[in-house]
Amino acid sequence: MDPHTHTPKRSASAVEGMEEQGSSRKLKLDPAEDLWSEDEHRRLDEEILNAYGEYPENYPKAAIALAPTLLSKIQEQIVKKATGFDSALVEKQRTLDATLLLSNNDTLNEMTVKAWRKGSFKEIRNYGNNLETQGLGQVPPGAGEYRFFLSTRFYATVQSWRCEFQGTADETLFAVLKNCLLWTQALGNVEGAPYANLAPIVNSSGTGKSRVVDQLGRKHCFVIPLCLRREGTDGYPPPDREVRDWLLRERSTEQGLNIAVVAFLQALFKTAEGRIATIKHQRRSDDPTAVAVHTIFSRYMNDGGTFTDPPAYRTRFYADVVHFATEVCSSILISVVRELIVYQIEDNTKELINNGGQVPALDTNENVRAIASSFLAQCGDDMVVLSFDEAHELGANPTMPSNSSPSIPSSGAFPSSNVPPISTPSNSPRSGSLGGSTGSKAPASPIRLNKSSSSETSRAPTQASRQGVTMFSQILKGLCSVLKLDIMGLYISTSGKYRLISPEPQHDPSSRLANEKRDMFPPITELGFNQLALPLNNPLTLKHVTTAEYISHMGRPIFATRWDTGFRDLQITLLDFARSKLAPRSADSTTNVLACLAARFAVEFRPRNERQEDLEHRLVENHMRYCVGADSRLRMVTIAPSEPLLAEAAFEYLHYFCHRDWVLETIAANLDTWGIHQGDRGEFVMSLIWMAARDAVVVKAFPNYVQNRRPWDPYLHSVVSIMDFMKELLPAGYHQRLESMHPSVGDGDGTAKFQQAFADCRLWCNHFIQVQDYKVINTKFLCALLSNGIGVLCAPNEAGIDLLWIGLKGDVICEENLVLILGQAKNDKSYHIQPSGAILDAMNPVDLRICAANRSIPIIRIVFALASEKPGITLVTPPPRQSQRKGPKSEFASYDFWFAGVDPSTFRCVTAKEAGYYRDLLASSRPLYNPPFPVPSDLGNLDRVVDLKKETEGIGEARVNMRRAANSMGMALSPHFPHTWHQVLFKGKEKGG
Repeated sequence: MDPHTHTPKRSASAVEGMEEQGSSRKLKLDPAEDLWSEDEHRRLDEEILNAYGEYPENYPKAAIALAPTLLSKIQEQIVKKATGFDSALVEKQRTLDATLLLSNNDTLNEMTVKAWRKGSFKEIRNYGNNLETQGLGQVPPGAGEYRFFLSTRFYATVQSWRCEFQGTADETLFAVLKNCLLWTQALGNVEGAPYANLAPIVNSSGTGKSRVVDQLGRKHCFVIPLCLRREGTDGYPPPDREVRDWLLRERSTEQGLNIAVVAFLQALFKTAEGRIATIKHQRRSDDPTAVAVHTIFSRYMNDGGTFTDPPAYRTRFYADVVHFATEVCSSILISVVRELIVYQIEDNTKELINNGGQVPALDTNENVRAIASSFLAQCGDDMVVLSFDEAHELGANPTMPSNSSPSIPSSGAFPSSNVPPISTPSNSPRSGSLGGSTGSKAPASPIRLNKSSSSETSRAPTQASRQGVTMFSQILKGLCSVLKLDIMGLYISTSGKYRLISPEPQHDPSSRLANEKRDMFPPITELGFNQLALPLNNPLTLKHVTTAEYISHMGRPIFATRWDTGFRDLQITLLDFARSKLAPRSADSTTNVLACLAARFAVEFRPRNERQEDLEHRLVENHMRYCVGADSRLRMVTIAPSEPLLAEAAFEYLHYFCHRDWVLETIAANLDTWGIHQGDRGEFVMSLIWMAARDAVVVKAFPNYVQNRRPWDPYLHSVVSIMDFMKELLPAGYHQRLESMHPSVGDGDGTAKFQQAFADCRLWCNHFIQVQDYKVINTKFLCALLSNGIGVLCAPNEAGIDLLWIGLKGDVICEENLVLILGQAKNDKSYHIQPSGAILDAMNPVDLRICAANRSIPIIRIVFALASEKPGITLVTPPPRQSQRKGPKSEFASYDFWFAGVDPSTFRCVTAKEAGYYRDLLASSRPLYNPPFPVPSDLGNLDRVVDLKKETEGIGEARVNMRRAANSMGMALSPHFPHTWHQVLFKGKEKGG
């Protein structure tokens, strides 16, 4: 039996009746050895009471409802004491499911209630320490089945929800939802107004979508959470199985779906109203420090569950909702059939059912509105949020088109076993629970057949109706009934899956969306970032920011909360976990390569067609790409934010799980079809080669297997020396010259050679980000980037440099210790093997205001003339002095390198095969060079095509030159000016060089 999918069946009153059931299920327990001192017991008791102390101590049912939560918290304390968070021992101890323990043993129930009343959990803590050794690991016959946490991974996930919420994403979400309500109430039904009170939350995995909604309910307003996750898929929170199965049941007609939605909304609001009334009755209203009702309700609905099962309170809540909804469906069917009999039109049942004249309206349903209004009044007129987690499931399995089914929707709206006979009297208790007013036992208002609309409803079905409808589209209509009330629907999903429930207007089954020019609220994507980042040391050191603990807390919270569980094996395998999220085995290997590329190289998507848009959505859905904004039809802006842990996981996937030449071949073959911006100066290829040199240093130090880097110590396994980096760029024949090289500009510390100048200088950089505003690049900003392992990719057309890496001399991160490595890429043939003094002069960090003048640490300037047909390397030497007099002192010292072409003779980290792929990438980043027409692969004589391609390249080169002529940075270069003009304009710089 699969422990992840099996759910023990329990009655709705299983927990409430525990105290009255006596000793029918009592087991004798003996206390274990007391592992805690009295002071420790008091501290642990305070920990529990501080978390749940707002509940009334003298009310037994509060303790019963809280029992699973309390026992789960006590188990956590036991595990911490017994194992020290050693995961192997936790696996051996088998933390028991608190809800199932309580449901099968009255002794624990009584002990928990007694401990709650006393305010001391010492006794139950000692008993609990010996649960397994006293036979509770075996369940008595007929007592049900235990479910254990089979993996520390499950335990870690649940624990992450119990840690304190950090950041202000909940406050932002609350403000956005309140603003949405104001808009719908202000605009009403005018053209262009929002169609319904619905706001989606869309983003990638691990960004905290569900957790921020949980915090919304604990702190700001009433939230009714509902998780629709299907069986067989891992995730937290666990699914609400009974109501999920009821909602997602296949229904054969649109009318059956309409009845189900009306019934569901009425049942949900009515059941929630009753629960809120009970909480208010139990709550000490005279206590000014009492916790808000919505907070108590949220804790009941979310606290005390496990990875696989919701809390018992929530299970009972949705069992009541389903029961009530089934009652509503029965009553609606009775009303429908009664109307058919009254009008004596049994022979036209098929026509009337299909036309929908007798089924309840969704967008103007008075019963739904009345019950929702009563519920809001019970809530004190606070905003209420209906949260649908894994909401894309509502867009699956659409019904048959509404004009295709001849049957009355009995089996679609509710189980056939609950369908009442036609002769059921109108005062039946079953139908008497549907009144719009609270507590009414009167039958619901009959749903009258609108005779005047018969001609309208008999029209041919529209294109929208032929598309079929889904539970999502009908719940959307149902929310229109409460459009002017303070009720918001909140749909939580990843981007690709959200497309299932937010189709293009022409495909939307809702006629109001298609025909009335109504719109949806755009998705909410703002969930915060780096909320759990650790505080920085003073002074800040490289060793501090290159610990696995520090890096795991950068970025989205999923990795930080996993680390904070304290389980050693989870910490050791955190990088493997990140790799599995970024490049899952179930995904296409080509898409995995793109995902890893995006995580490291500041890839910018510019989709040109629907296929490329779908690919971008898929990266958000399955590959951790971050969505920073989207419109109501999910046209997105996405980024790969700075997450050094994900970047390192991407490095491992590309180098330890793939062949390097295959990766480059895949990139070259798919770069155009992926829809990503590849630059036009070769900066993308330059960033690939720079990173390849860094990666080569790491792989050579720790070859073959990722296990050689476990446990991952970033300072040891990911930081490289600048000398090693440069030696992977330069072929071996240049290494001796590199070590003895002198600066070409200035003299730095006297006349220091390269090896001396950069001794004890290291690089911590495993990914790039693109900086759009060049003015922010200064040494203070670069210190922050260094602490995150970031290299800079400058925005297009920025003066002077394309890439910037930050090294460090020594260990203390401060402006004075930074080593600047500036890069410039050129992808046109006017730049060749001969270095250009003008290009190097433009890479002046003082003029560009990157750093102050007269720094003690020299810089490194590197130019890649990638389109040069002749490969070569120049280690730029100081210019010869023309007189004995000293010229003006340079503001900085620099070691300059000029790399021409892409070839193994140019770069040590590039093989001959890889060089061909790099050239293909360079060609694709110069679209003007490409033939204007696709070349058929089966063309016989290619000679003329080859000649035509050369002619096209020549024309393209001329067009590039024309473009460069409009760029002030390019005016220093021939052939824009005659050679003599060039000498006149720039002779001052040449003489000073």
